[in-house]
Amino acid sequence: MKPVVVVDPPRADPDVVVADKDGVVCIPRPDAAEVAANGRRRADREDLARQAFARGELSLDWYDMRPALEGLGISYIQADQEGS
Repeated sequence: MKPVVVVDPPRADPDVVVADKDGVVCIPRPDAAEVAANGRRRADREDLARQAFARGELSLDWYDMRPALEGLGISYIQADQEGS
């Protein structure tokens, strides 16, 4: 059996190859369970964020960006219902 070469370096046989529409990644088998768990946690957080945004929450608040923006002298001003 020959190793699969994805750009560089060659992939080792015990590595886990994960591919989707965004790309391909090779993960060393000893790290695979941890990488999978981290990926699941991230996907769960993204699902919660989408639900929050669907309820009308702002990403500005969800990601607690107001303090950082205010530190840069930027403030968010919400328009009234008529858009003014």
